[in-house]
This record gives sequence, structure tokens and C-alpha cells, in this order.
Amino acid sequence: MALTRTPLAGQAYEHLLDEILSGRRKAGERLSEESIVKDFGISRTPAREALMRLAADGVIERTARKGCRIKRIDHDEQRDVFICRAELEVLALTLGIANISDKDLDAVESILDKAIGDASGECALAADEALHILIARASGNKTLARFLDDALRMTKAYRALRQATKDSAAAASERRLIIGAIRRRNLAEATRLLREHIMQGLP
Repeated sequence: MALTRTPLAGQAYEHLLDEILSGRRKAGERLSEESIVKDFGISRTPAREALMRLAADGVIERTARKGCRIKRIDHDEQRDVFICRAELEVLALTLGIANISDKDLDAVESILDKAIGDASGECALAADEALHILIARASGNKTLARFLDDALRMTKAYRALRQATKDSAAAASERRLIIGAIRRRNLAEATRLLREHIMQGLP
């Protein structure tokens, strides 16, 4: 797959992350600059930068003399990431609950409705991401939103690495409860439900 647009490093990163999240690349599989150059038709510099970003996200690990490989799950590290994400997102909701409109919530619920009967789970995951992005942006804090974007990407990667890409009816129900609490501007209930929902993703 040749990449044709710039920046090439960003494109290579997104393609590799998508392949990892989708399960097309498995935990323990080795990655090298050479293989990325060959697969995507780019030079070594953007290939190297893409690997550096994946390593920073905790998706791959570098081993001495052996290059990079897709990371196997460390439960303690994964738990730390989920806790950080939960607390950051609770903070974002606390700051931004008044900025979330019914129209915003309707849009997320519309995606949830499309997820009914979707065997692939893709619509449900899209709804999950839409809800969490909405909360992050509503905070009005760009730094917090950036941290949350990183944390969301890492938790998605961890779920993929343990091959838990399917969503559940229970998770969809949890999202609807969160949306309902936000509509009522019940911050205590919304943050409690949000924290529980995120931590349910931890095995």
C-alpha cells in the first residue's frame, strides 16, 4: 500500500495502528523500518517516526538487537492507563457538562441506534468513541483533550491486543445511562457511571 499524501509518518502510523487494532497484526509480531518502507513505499525517516509514535503509545516495544514488536499485554500497565483515562475523563465531564447540548447527545444516540444488529461491533465502537470525544471537547481544555485522545487511543490498542474488539449490549446500555445523566445535568451520577463504564473495559 503506497502512501501518497503528506505527512507520510502520520499516515504510516495511522495505517499500522489500524492494522493492530483490527487484529490484522498480532501481539508478538515484529515490525521493522525495512518492512514498513516496503509495505507503504516510503523512506526510512517517516517509517522510523511512525515506529517511535507507536512505541510512545505503548503499542509496540523495542528490544535490544531485535528491533520492534507488537506489545504483549502487561496487566498492571494496562490498569494504570485505564485509571488515568477514567479520572481524566471524569475531570473533562465535570468541566464541560454544561457545554454539552441535547443535539450533541442526540448525535451519539443516533450512532448507538445504528449499532443495533451490527454483528461487526464497528458502529458500537464508533458510538463509544463519539461519546468520549464529545466529553473531551466539551471541557474547553485543549491540553486535557489531547491527553484524553492519547489515553483513548491506548485503551483501544489494549483491547485490540487482547482481541476484545467486539462490543456488548451491556456496554451500549451503559452509554445510554451516561447520556441520560448528562441530559439531566446530574453530574454526580454521570461521572459515577462514566468511571464505571471505562473501568469495565479492563479485563
